[in-house]
Amino acid sequence: MIPAASDARSVFTRNCRPAEGLSYELDQGELVEVPSASYLHNRIRDLLTHRLMNHLETHQDQGVVVAEQWFRLAADTVRAPDIALISPPQISLLDPERRIQAFAPALAVEVTSPSNTFDELARKTRQYLGAGSRSVWILVPPMREIHVYTAGAHPAILSAEDCLEDPALRCFPAFRHLWPTCSKSEVQPNS
Repeated sequence: MIPAASDARSVFTRNCRPAEGLSYELDQGELVEVPSASYLHNRIRDLLTHRLMNHLETHQDQGVVVAEQWFRLAADTVRAPDIALISPPQISLLDPERRIQAFAPALAVEVTSPSNTFDELARKTRQYLGAGSRSVWILVPPMREIHVYTAGAHPAILSAEDCLEDPALRCFPAFRHLWPTCSKSEVQPNS
């Protein structure tokens, strides 16, 4: 059994589990508490994860998708994207017994929450790409947009109806209507 962390920073230095109900990321040496996600955030993450996993089930040589996995992007930076693609060459780097993987995922997907700031998302995107991720997708639920970032290219901002074709990730076909479909009652808060 993995011991509980008495000091939250030890979560990232000694492979401890965080205190119950808390989640953290390490941002250039600064410990950052990650707030609990809303139902809508989790629903979008789960629907998109399911869609990507379905594609990879029939294309098993193209990698695996995981949700909420910690990745060490630098000695002082650990991030847990909402969804991550681990490409075939990275599978040999996986350590299934470790909470923190020692590499950047090929794709990092973040679903925004009201608590996220533009600066925070821009910083995470730079960290993922700087650590070797080929692509970062930022899903913006209120606008039903997907912002696609790849190293050395201008970002693409796609609407829910656009076709997502990510040249950095040839393992995925062009997705039409990639935005997960949620019912109106799930998206609109009760009045």
